[in-house]
Amino acid sequence: MFNDPVITRTFVQRALMPMLGGETDEAMIEGAKDDCQRAVSALDAMLAGQDYFGGDSASLADFHVVPVMHYASQVPEGQALLGQASELAAWLERMNTRDSVSSTVPSMG
Repeated sequence: MFNDPVITRTFVQRALMPMLGGETDEAMIEGAKDDCQRAVSALDAMLAGQDYFGGDSASLADFHVVPVMHYASQVPEGQALLGQASELAAWLERMNTRDSVSSTVPSMG
């Protein structure tokens, strides 16, 4: 649902391609915008009224989504989407305070 538009068509193009000496495919990023918006909106709605995707405590679902949202937060397109998704942005902040998450964030530099 969200890996392809957020990671493959946006993050990889915006962040990794230039880092690897390649060229960003702006058309691919543009083509992913609607899919990214739908994915982020759906995730945001799933969090309404609860701290985690499974309710009151983190579950496998949260740990599946957190890497994707971490990478999304590293590019302007993802930052803009998270800025419009208050539940998802608050969830990402909560997840980032967990040692199990913060200790596994890869260095991009």
